This record gives sequence, C-alpha cells and structure tokens, in this order.
Amino acid sequence: LAHVKGNPTAIRYRDEILQRHLLPVIGVQREMFQQDNSRPNNVRVNMDFLVNQNINVLPTPFKSLDLDSIEHYWDELCLRLRQRQLQPQTLHELR
Repeated sequence: LAHVKGNPTAIRYRDEILQRHLLPVIGVQREMFQQDNSRPNNVRVNMDFLVNQNINVLPTPFKSLDLDSIEHYWDELCLRLRQRQLQPQTLHELR
C-alpha cells in the first residue's frame, strides 16, 4: 500500500504510484497487474504507460464490485485491521 496525500490525478497516479511503487516490485517477469476502475487509473496516459513498460494489466469488470477481485482484498485488509488488538488510530500507526 502507498499513501498519497490529496486526490490522485492521472499524472500523480502515474508518477507517485506506478513509477515510484509499482515498477520497483513488479519484477523482471512483468507479472500480471490489476488496478481498480477509478478514473485516474484507467485514462490513456496511464494505460499507455503500463503498455510501454510491458506490464500486463488484468482487465477489471466495469462497475461490478462483486467481480472486481481488488474489492475482496480491500475487504480482507479491513477485516484484519479490525481483528487487531490495537487498531491503528492515526495514519502514522496504520503505516
């Protein structure tokens, strides 16, 4: 997870998430990458960036939360956070 202050624009998503956090960990094999359907993620500038980096993007069903596997990961993350004895109260503790 990466914390980005403010509302991510398409350019900020590319520069602050994809370049800074995804590229170092995606690996030489260029594993499959999945993102959600938020607007900044799916604009041409970011889709072109992923294609130019040879990153395979798993298509995400349009507006179908039940079929979007990322939503299940978010649910699991929230569940695990709620199960902790000491739940994070601040952003610093969450990190």
